[in-house]
Amino acid sequence: MKPRKPLKRSTKPLKRTPVKRSQTPIKRTAIRIKAPDPEKLIKRRAYVKAYKEQSEYSTYYRDRATALWSKIVRLRAGGLCEFTGKRSDNLEAHHLVSAGIASCRCDLDNGMAIDAYAHKQQDDGPHGFRHEEFEEWLRENDPERYEYRQKHKHDKPDIKHNWKEDEDRLKAILQAMTAGKPESK
Repeated sequence: MKPRKPLKRSTKPLKRTPVKRSQTPIKRTAIRIKAPDPEKLIKRRAYVKAYKEQSEYSTYYRDRATALWSKIVRLRAGGLCEFTGKRSDNLEAHHLVSAGIASCRCDLDNGMAIDAYAHKQQDDGPHGFRHEEFEEWLRENDPERYEYRQKHKHDKPDIKHNWKEDEDRLKAILQAMTAGKPESK
């Protein structure tokens, strides 16, 4: 084999072509923005809240009812992950049946408090890639919830669901659960 010759490098500088702009630059003007009027802001917020509260079927009440449902499910667990059995400060409420099915979304039988890691990231958790193992675990360890899941998992989503009723029902349950306990946020 012949030894390779070293590459010859050019000593000429690289030719640089000027960049041509197809448009002339836009001149920016100083725009002064007035601070919003606090009275108008208050009126606007009140209007938006009243608009959202017009219908008991609105997402406003759905979100409030779901937050109450989550709080009750986590309180009911007493700080223990219902899947792993370990004490956790970071519990999340898990829907056994899809939250898209309105009639089951705020049903307390549809909820289970699970540690955040086990809920979303653990391989054999409810949202892991081996979620079938979670379903097997549920069938063996909690047959009532498994039966609930089997009964409702093919329900059709409700077109109209009265979320205001759910919110009122869940508020009463939460007040009964926290009666005599100091409120903490």
